[in-house]
Amino acid sequence: NYLEQTFDKDNKLKTFIDYQRMIQTYPWFKKLETKISRSSKLEYDQFKLNLEQAILNHQKHHFFKKRRIKKAFFKTEFETLTFLTKKKGIRQKLMMALFDDPSFKTYLDEQLMKLNKIKTNYIALNKLAIGYIDLFIHESKLKDNDAYKLRDYLFDAFYTGFLENYKAKHQKYLYILEDYQKYANQINDDMRLKQQVSKESFEMVLYQHALHFSNTKRIMDIKRILESDHKPSIKAFIDHFYPEIIKHIKVFLMTPEVISAILPLETQMFDLVIFDEASQLYVEKGIPAIYRAKKVVIAGDPKQLRPSALGIGRLEEEDYLDDDILKDVTLDAKSLLDLARYRYKETLLNFHYRSQYEELIAFSNHAFYDGKLIVSPNVKKPTTPPIEYVYVPEGKFINKKNIAEAEAVIKLLKKIVKEKDPSETVGIITFNSTQRDLILNLLDEATYKKSVYQKPLETEISRIGLNGDESLFVKNIENVQGDERDIIIFSMGYGHDETGVVRRRFGWLNH
Repeated sequence: NYLEQTFDKDNKLKTFIDYQRMIQTYPWFKKLETKISRSSKLEYDQFKLNLEQAILNHQKHHFFKKRRIKKAFFKTEFETLTFLTKKKGIRQKLMMALFDDPSFKTYLDEQLMKLNKIKTNYIALNKLAIGYIDLFIHESKLKDNDAYKLRDYLFDAFYTGFLENYKAKHQKYLYILEDYQKYANQINDDMRLKQQVSKESFEMVLYQHALHFSNTKRIMDIKRILESDHKPSIKAFIDHFYPEIIKHIKVFLMTPEVISAILPLETQMFDLVIFDEASQLYVEKGIPAIYRAKKVVIAGDPKQLRPSALGIGRLEEEDYLDDDILKDVTLDAKSLLDLARYRYKETLLNFHYRSQYEELIAFSNHAFYDGKLIVSPNVKKPTTPPIEYVYVPEGKFINKKNIAEAEAVIKLLKKIVKEKDPSETVGIITFNSTQRDLILNLLDEATYKKSVYQKPLETEISRIGLNGDESLFVKNIENVQGDERDIIIFSMGYGHDETGVVRRRFGWLNH
């Protein structure tokens, strides 16, 4: 219970009661400066001695003499209490209270150095706690006959008891909720520390190998070859300096074809081989790299296009297996990822981080991933719809291209580059290469023609950002895998032909 936790000790409750009584009796009291330095404390101690002496003198004399003693003291000591308040009106009231109210003087004498802590804790109290303290100051409120106030009080008491009883019965579950934020913060701290340590360790290992590489016996031969005008082929270079390269260069970024072309066919050459976008790689092209590995990680998305859908050919061999013999299903694997899924357990990376707005991934999440992707809700409500449709009624799909739609795309692009945030990037995706080429031609014309759009378009086409190439691209769907831009324009292209008929020729969308 909040009240019980806040006032778990009698002296704590008494401290709050005394402070609240003071600010109710003297409203200006809460405006006093509470951060008291040691030098100010020494000044106050001397002031206190002078005050006590003045009070004794004041008590010994008659009325008129008392007034002169009090006035003289105020005049002498008025500036002493500047450390408590610089406002003269409040300082005058403070000295009056110290001189005339013994209980106020005693309170300030005892709590002066604790005032800052008391005030800070008091400010943190909620209305319920302050009302609770108020009951002790104004006892008549406990006997108040106001039915509404009594009802509220009884409700508070009832629900407090109910919650305490529930807590007692379900303590083993509730402690998880109570400590949730603590554990969440601890996990975040540990994760940041682990990431930092991992990064530093990785950099140190690479640095050590680079240092050893620079100290090898043939380093001067390597430098001479790299600086010469007649450089050997990469394969010849690697073959000649293979011991130094494989020992000290720890990370290779290559396509499977390049691995087969320039590296020796040596088993367990790599400790780990990672295939990315494995759904777009034929099995036979990945086998040479797998042969060179001790361990393999195959990453990809089975929902993405297969290499056959992307128009990537493969060598077809005549099928020598008899029709009466049961074929191994692995022979029908369309990609390296499909083959791996037949045998090995898979792990879904279900956190979607790319889309800024959940509307962009919502359809794919439910249509292809059965709603298993975890998508963060929008941090803020978008001012414009995340997905907008542009209808081009005059568009015709003739000879695999839609001229009216391509012109509408360029018109929309001009509007975007003029109005968008300078940090935002743009890309255009078409559903076939003919429409792509048409849009590229129209884009060339737009950048060649002098207009207010010429410079913004040229800037986007040649744009380089912190992460490298962020230029405006125009690509067909088969070649855009992995590319990312803040704003994407899709040119579907498909529509009625010159006879008003929609032909069902949608390329790989037909599959």
